[in-house]
Amino acid sequence: MAYPAGQYFIDGKDLYLVFGIVIEKGIDDLLKLPTRKDSISHDWLDENGVDVDLSRVYFEPRDISLQCYIVAESEADFMTKYKSFQATLAQPEQRRLEVSSLSSSYYLYYKECPSFTRISKIDDTIRPGKIACSLTLTFVEKSPVIDSGNVYMVTESNLFMIT
Repeated sequence: MAYPAGQYFIDGKDLYLVFGIVIEKGIDDLLKLPTRKDSISHDWLDENGVDVDLSRVYFEPRDISLQCYIVAESEADFMTKYKSFQATLAQPEQRRLEVSSLSSSYYLYYKECPSFTRISKIDDTIRPGKIACSLTLTFVEKSPVIDSGNVYMVTESNLFMIT
């Protein structure tokens, strides 16, 4: 099993190399479209339907839940990594999460840790001498952005045109 170094970064720090964190599930949530906010509308009494302002689109903030585990050499190593990660999350402002496989960055802030499973020794055939714990971290993307500025031209046979 290969170590997951170079896949995920928070504020430029490799999650695995610095904190021993491996993200197991949840990254796909970053690709989900955010919920659209209601547009300004008015229901005129003397007209059919409703008058909706569709000139601008806004989105609701969204929660991102990441199922992770922390791998460490010992309980002392775990506490060092865990406290360092806590200090990173406790800093003011948003954190920048970079995901190599998506070639994207997301600006999030820490919300909660709804689940935590205590430290246990890993099977020696998988990771000899190591310990791990599992946890779920919930972050909030307060201002989801969809890049609607890019417009793509498509040929009649549905191929993207490069100009």
